[in-house]
Amino acid sequence: MLNEKSELKNKKILIVDDDLISLTILEKMLSHAGYDVIKATNGKEALLRAKERQPDLAVLDIAMPELDGINVATILKSDPQTKNVPIIFLSALVGEEIRKEISSVPGSSFLIKPFRKDDLLREIKQFL
Repeated sequence: MLNEKSELKNKKILIVDDDLISLTILEKMLSHAGYDVIKATNGKEALLRAKERQPDLAVLDIAMPELDGINVATILKSDPQTKNVPIIFLSALVGEEIRKEISSVPGSSFLIKPFRKDDLLREIKQFL
């Protein structure tokens, strides 16, 4: 029987956050869980990385300079190469308008920052 880490080893997760501390925490957490992590610090970089590496899932912050996470998700979902990439939004923004925008993105879910590691890993496993 394969262990869980070996089953996940080839799964690529794009993580996008303009806060370098959050990005580093996410990277360590997901790498330790056995995922191949692709990092980006803004929306434009995220789109380039997604084209280059074809992630299996994306974890996006919402509030970022240049392109916010919702715009990045919309662009990813409109591109035939990335339209099926599930998206998990992580944000401290929890207003009704944000929730409404997120709910319009197919194949996505939302976790509020600060989040629990177990909650994020559970969401990832549900999508993958």
